[in-house]
Amino acid sequence: MKKLFTVVTCVATIAATLLVSAPVHATPTQVLPNTPNGGLLIPSPITGDHGNSTLEVTPIGGDYYQGTAYSRSFVTNKENGKQLNLFVQNNTSAKINLHVDTSGNNAGGYGYDYEIPANGSATKTWANDFGISGTWSVYITNDSGAKMNLYVRARQF
Repeated sequence: MKKLFTVVTCVATIAATLLVSAPVHATPTQVLPNTPNGGLLIPSPITGDHGNSTLEVTPIGGDYYQGTAYSRSFVTNKENGKQLNLFVQNNTSAKINLHVDTSGNNAGGYGYDYEIPANGSATKTWANDFGISGTWSVYITNDSGAKMNLYVRARQF
């Protein structure tokens, strides 16, 4: 009986060791230092009309910015999707001013102005049944010129 107990104990110990030391397989991610939630960004799949899963196009893939004026330009292509979302998180104690300029095929050639409240966020959306194409410029400032703490992401799908 003692031998059986010893064998069972050894097998249980080996199994526990294997479980603890087993490698963990993670999905592809991008880790950014000094960002919320450990900086873990996981691409989100989008399912198309034919059931195919693809990743959306992210002209601004997630900028964490600290400074007095944010500026970023990018180009969209109608083959990459019919909608463009621009998300801005203001982690500052004062309102910020968001200005978006567009030009090109169907982006409109317009300037858009928005205010985002202190510690607030906003998602701005542009859509076109033929796809979104054109050049986009994003500018973010505040009235005082104080340092801002922002997260900015644009995605086309």
